[in-house]
Amino acid sequence: MEFLKKFSPKAKSKKLPKSKQEPQGSPAQFVGLPHTIKSVDGSQNFELREDGWSIFGDGGGWPLIGVELLEVELSNNHTETFASTDILTLKTETINDPALGPQSATVITFPPLTDSCSSNTILTIVWDNSEKYKNLLYYKCSIPKCEVKIESYTIPLGINADVPPTNVHISSYQSWGYTGTVRIGSKQPVYALPAVFAGAFHDGGKKTGMPYESDYFTCLTSNDSGVDSSGDEALTVGYLTQKEGLCVVGVNSKGTKVRAKSTIEKFQVDGEWLCVSNVGAEGYDLEPMAKYLDKVGEVNKGIKVQPAVGWCSWYEYYENITHDVIVNNCDGLKKSSLNPKTIVVDDGYMKAWGDWNDLKEGFEDMGKTAEGIKSKGFVPGLWIAPFAVDKFSKIYEEHPDWILRMDNGKPCNSGNCAKWFYGLDPTNPEVIEYVKIVVKRAVEDWGYECLKLDFLYASCLDGVRFNQQMSRAEAYNLAVTTLREAAGPKTFLIGCGAPILPSVGIFDSVRVSADTGPTWAPTLPMPWWDQANLPCVRSMIRNSVSRCSISDRFWCNDPDCLLLREDTKLTYDEVKSTVAVVGMTGGMLLLSDDMSKITKDREKLVEQIVPSAGVPGIPLDLHARIMPRLIRLVCSDKAGEAPRGTIKVAPGLGTWSIVSLSNWGDYKTRRIGVDSHSLELGDDEGKGYHTFNVWTNIYKYQPAGTDGTRFERTLSSHETQIVVVKPVIPGIPTYIGSTFHFTSGFEISKFESETNAAHGSLRVAFKPGHFRSTGIAFFFLPCIWVEGGYSDDVIVHINNRVTKSENFKMAATLDDGTVLAVKCGVERPDMEISIVW
Repeated sequence: MEFLKKFSPKAKSKKLPKSKQEPQGSPAQFVGLPHTIKSVDGSQNFELREDGWSIFGDGGGWPLIGVELLEVELSNNHTETFASTDILTLKTETINDPALGPQSATVITFPPLTDSCSSNTILTIVWDNSEKYKNLLYYKCSIPKCEVKIESYTIPLGINADVPPTNVHISSYQSWGYTGTVRIGSKQPVYALPAVFAGAFHDGGKKTGMPYESDYFTCLTSNDSGVDSSGDEALTVGYLTQKEGLCVVGVNSKGTKVRAKSTIEKFQVDGEWLCVSNVGAEGYDLEPMAKYLDKVGEVNKGIKVQPAVGWCSWYEYYENITHDVIVNNCDGLKKSSLNPKTIVVDDGYMKAWGDWNDLKEGFEDMGKTAEGIKSKGFVPGLWIAPFAVDKFSKIYEEHPDWILRMDNGKPCNSGNCAKWFYGLDPTNPEVIEYVKIVVKRAVEDWGYECLKLDFLYASCLDGVRFNQQMSRAEAYNLAVTTLREAAGPKTFLIGCGAPILPSVGIFDSVRVSADTGPTWAPTLPMPWWDQANLPCVRSMIRNSVSRCSISDRFWCNDPDCLLLREDTKLTYDEVKSTVAVVGMTGGMLLLSDDMSKITKDREKLVEQIVPSAGVPGIPLDLHARIMPRLIRLVCSDKAGEAPRGTIKVAPGLGTWSIVSLSNWGDYKTRRIGVDSHSLELGDDEGKGYHTFNVWTNIYKYQPAGTDGTRFERTLSSHETQIVVVKPVIPGIPTYIGSTFHFTSGFEISKFESETNAAHGSLRVAFKPGHFRSTGIAFFFLPCIWVEGGYSDDVIVHINNRVTKSENFKMAATLDDGTVLAVKCGVERPDMEISIVW
């Protein structure tokens, strides 16, 4: 087909191997092209022809086309491409793959790469036949042992569309790099620091040479509306695992070509599955990457845990910590209303990275510090950088051969985090034994039950390894599996500076952002366009929201610590925004202040997001903005398994949405809003809505619009408001919400109500542990307020005692009833409110 020519790469000067100079007959004629591979439900077709290939059908998504099926780069600067006309054999067979299970696969063989290769190159193509993942397409490249090292292989895809993609989602290599959506035609954000300082932080797989480079996976979308639910097609391309190679997915400047490149640097390729998820508008709904991310979590056995609430020493004390500082802070934390469980001793207890048992003055024995934390009722946690060593450390002086080095023998550059350090080589058996000793000593001898393991990327720097048969991805896999085995299955592991996809299934939690800090923007005088990895609150928020979709699939996200104290350069609105993002994304919640410095109003902010429901919200504009400003959570009492982003609540409470609205701009004020079409509001829409602002505790009734309803707020620069939206249900008593928890329902253990023509009652029981101060609960009663009181007598009981009338008042009058605000005090760990009218 003529249109395929634009997807054919420029001719390359290369010498073909003998096996391709002298083909045995015509390969294309031999396999009987054209050949069609149908998806299980018949809605998609993968068609192979002599002039190229195409994927099309009525299952949604863009038509995909191309000429080449596979490209392989060798270490001798030779690049080999394979197209339909190079096929030797093509057959269909049943496979039972560890990642995919039993599937029908199309196995294509190409000629050997070179005369030194022992057998043919193989490309396996599978349409997933399961109900959950139907129409996911997988590719796997397998290359037999060669005498020439295989640098990488690439699977190219082309999009043939009248309306091409408008946005590309960028995923970064490890915890700290930029992750977010970029408008096609705009420049991809890059780090501004010189490569000698920051290059190692971002050095994953080898780049494709295209304008947009995304580590592990990318998602192309067509979206001009500002929210994802009204988008059109979406194409997600990414690898399911990264055990053998590190993958980068490149996209061209028009969004019409995609190249998935896996860096191997080995003499053979066993193969990992590339996943292609191509969906249309109807299958798109808010999370176009959902099936791919679900499959990655499933294949890699992602760990699901309840988010930890804790305290970390770093952002208050940095390296200036002692045993007494840690234990004394435990006393302050016991008095806090936030009830943290884990205390993490961060960097600063040792004299040098690598010499983890050579303690600084102020620490006598790390086991004693762990015991001190336990004696205060907390779980002890410890920071270690297991594969990072200081240049002046004893471990480096004694074992210089343990260090990853370049071809010239110099240590690999591991980046600069305010100092230079070296990375240890996990392919050296002596390093592995050393790391086991370090981790087991912390867990078994010292008694730490949580380990924060940092600078993990240093274990797979691009250099000469002790075992040169292992790729960087294999070296990292060895490193982190060693950490988990040494720590044991019960130790809570937090990964930081961790390559993202290769870490799935190892860690309970992984940092997903750059370090936070006491400022909104980076303090270094970098260009305005640096959004890659410099520490600041803006970077922390952007990545925490943009990576929200992997939390509870891969692990529980760690967004980094909350900074609440007043002696930072953060405004009160910026503090509220960090608290809101942590609450709405449902990840870890770590404090890092001297709690004696925290004012009650700032502590109250965090009170409203603890305990965490452990459910990550869904950013409604993840694929529309570089910093998403809308996050939605849903609460529902519907039976059955809760959909993603939905919190199960007590029967009788109904279904409603919580949405955070954010103004990330630097201008003074802006109206930010969301339409009811993007919210989940149960089956009772159309009678208007109860809205409750979490930070201001203000109730507002909003009438329903004729074609949906828009909920807007005026926000200051860097401000976030959380708004609860519940449908008005005439004649039915409703718990609207409270100041005790931002979800306005997760705090409830039981809700009962009765109504008839003359009277009604309701009873609500609160879960223990949600009451740290006096608060207000709001109820909708289907009775009418008249001048001087209610048309019916209203009696309010709190903990089975009649409360005084000054403790409840009318908050609003509706056509169908009244909103009542009830003031509640802290009397016991649980509470009940009953109202009779």
